[in-house]
Amino acid sequence: MQAKGENVFKVRAYSRASDVIRSLPYPVSELVEEPDRLREIPGFGEAIVGKVQELVSNFMTAKTIIESTGARVEIYSEGTGGNGKFHYVLLYDNWTKMGASYAALGTSPEWAAFQASIAQGNSGKLISSHSGQVIN
Repeated sequence: MQAKGENVFKVRAYSRASDVIRSLPYPVSELVEEPDRLREIPGFGEAIVGKVQELVSNFMTAKTIIESTGARVEIYSEGTGGNGKFHYVLLYDNWTKMGASYAALGTSPEWAAFQASIAQGNSGKLISSHSGQVIN
């Protein structure tokens, strides 16, 4: 946001909101269906409540679609000392299953519709992609 030249007060508000989300003793996804509870969090105005709901809703929609192709999806927010980023991790039992999952996503009308729906909004940005395998 800061790199885009957004208002410094808006940047600070979203940064504080990110800190609050990371410090919650429960998953923020539990609050998405209860916007009144989100509004009770100090500093969470309508704009932040809406963005949190949008972000978590998009995470969960994508998770459902991707898991239907055989992947396991885990979503993390960086904790203490982190930089406010969320990590969306796709896990596969082997390379063959990963290839099959990617192929299924590539031909999925549901995935294409989801991608089109978020293309107009403020969706996340892929920062990096890593692959590897379990050593032990």
